[in-house]
Parts: sequence; C-alpha cells; structure tokens
Amino acid sequence: MKLLPNQRFRTTLLDGAPYLQLGRNVAITVLPSLRNGILGMTLILFLTALGLAQGPWRNIGPEDRTASVSDLAMDPTNPMMLYAGTSGDGVFQSTDRGASWSRINEGLPIRSNIRALAIDPTHPMTLYAGGLDGMFQSTDGGASWSAVSNGLTHLNIRCLVMDPTDPMTLYAGSDGSGVFRTTDGGANWSAVNNGLTHTRVRALVIDSRDPMTLYAGTDGSGVFQTRDGGASWSAVSNGLTHPRIWALAIDPTDPMTLYAGSDGSGVFRTTDGGTSWSAVNNGLTHPRVRALAIDPTAPETVYAGSDGSGVFRTTDRGANWRTVNDGFNKPNVRSLMVDPTDPMTVYAGTVSGVFQTTDRDAD
Repeated sequence: MKLLPNQRFRTTLLDGAPYLQLGRNVAITVLPSLRNGILGMTLILFLTALGLAQGPWRNIGPEDRTASVSDLAMDPTNPMMLYAGTSGDGVFQSTDRGASWSRINEGLPIRSNIRALAIDPTHPMTLYAGGLDGMFQSTDGGASWSAVSNGLTHLNIRCLVMDPTDPMTLYAGSDGSGVFRTTDGGANWSAVNNGLTHTRVRALVIDSRDPMTLYAGTDGSGVFQTRDGGASWSAVSNGLTHPRIWALAIDPTDPMTLYAGSDGSGVFRTTDGGTSWSAVNNGLTHPRVRALAIDPTAPETVYAGSDGSGVFRTTDRGANWRTVNDGFNKPNVRSLMVDPTDPMTVYAGTVSGVFQTTDRDAD
C-alpha cells in the first residue's frame, strides 16, 4: 500500500494487540488466536479502524480523555513536547506529540483550574500557567511550580501572552480586573488598564513586529488596542456587531489583519489593525466561536473552534468556511494549535480532552 504525502506510520495498541496505522481509517493488526490448540496469527485489515484510529481526528488524552482542556502550548524548540492546561486537573505534559501524557502539578493547588499557558522561547524549561488561583511559574519544565502572583489584585486569569522579544515581559487578562503586566518574569505584576473600560478580558494577542501593540477581547465591550505596552488603551470595535469577544488571532505576516471570535455572531476580521471590522461567516454555521488559530506557514488558512459544532477551516482568510470534523465527536472546542513544524498537524482542546489530526484537509 502506497502512503500519500504527509501520512505517517503509527504503532500503538488496539485491544491489547499491536497495530500499524497506515493513514485515514486504515490499520493492520496481527491478533493471536487459538484454533485446535495451535497458536495461530490472524491478519485483519481494518478499512475503518476501531477506537483511536477512527477518522483523521483522534482523541489523544490526557488521562481517560475526559479532561476539559482550556489551553494548549508547544515547546517552540521541540514539537514533541506539548502542554495542556485543564479545568480542575491542572497541567499535563506530553513528550511524544500526545501519544502519552503525565500530570505535572507539583506546587499547584489541588484540582487546579488552568486557563492559560506560556513558554519562554529562549529558555523553554520556563513555563507560566494562569487560572483561577492566579499565576504560577516553573523553571524546570513543569516538574515543580511556584506562585508568582505578587501584585495580581484579581487571581482569576483567563489569558496570557509573552513579549516575543523580551520573555521577561508578559501580559495577563483577568476576569474582572483587566490586564496585568510583568517586566520581571512574574516576580511583580501591575495593572495596566488606563482606557480599558471593560475589565473582563477573554483574549489577548500581541503584535510580533511591534510588541508594544496588543489587542484585548472583552466579555461585553468588544476589542481594545494599546500601542504603548498597556499604558493606555482605546476601543477598536467599529463594525463588531457582537460585544462579547472570546478569541483573537493576529496574522504573523500581516499584523494589521486580525480575527475575532464572538460569543454569538461568529468571526469578524479587520485588515487595518482594528479600525474597522466585518463579519466573515460564509459557511460558518455556528455563531459561538471560542478558539482561533492561524497556520503560521500559510496565514490564509485559519481555524475556528466552536462551542457546539467542532472545528471550521478557511483557506481564503475567512471568505469561506467549511467544517473539518471527520472523527471529531466532541464539538465543544476551547483551544486550537497548529504545529508550526508540520502544519498538517492540528490540535484541539475540548471539554473531553485533546484531539489531534495529521490530515487537516479531511472533512
């Protein structure tokens, strides 16, 4: 059997027996069987593979595949290393692209609710995790955590971004006290809310070319922008017909282009840095969008995770969308991540674990 481009051989266990996954819905396994007291081997070709191999999307964990995953992160120097922040189960780590996971919660509160993750790209052993109990930092790849919440007057953290040119500078969006900033790697935080008239912040993105420019999506007043690292904010919501913005994504090649996922009116796009927005929902059949991700190698490709209809994809910057849900049986998506080293691989954090596809073109 000839493999198509980007297909991979995979070996794992199917009902206790090794099997070889050849691609979409195809697997071969060798099962031991007893017949007349003689041990034989039965070769079975599965045209529709069972369990984990069903469809291009697969639930890859963690635990019993029921953890509610709020955020995902990948080591920028090692795509095998993944992290998942969960609601009530803390942080999980995978060292093999999600084939297996382990809890890394030493130092985190019991039943910790982690909603946002960040990794220092220059020292990827340094991680940050924000959630209902404030901010935590690990300097040993998650083996242990310590609280770094000094100055956080509100501990309910919903989102987190790192300055790509200075990993000591991070911004945290809270669920009630606006945006906080640290310039010393989390040792001290201060509120940076001048002009930010709505303090329930659901999403933050940063301009990689001009890291003093950030955008904040709020749960009631649309989008705000700062051009001075948070010292002052201004509303940039012209054209947004829905005020509750739960997801933001910024084009890495054209930072004037952003996408906003709303909690009732689908996706909006701006091509002028937020001066004006327009709805881009053709084919997007679910109005509640909780996650957005842009293919870093082909920014015309954007993914939208909905709160009820799975994942949608556009290959023309939002002009048209279609579902990409084959094998995806948990439609409530909370986070999305595209592997920058292999953009055919996409991860989705859902209310029932992490899903992975290595065939993003499948319907």
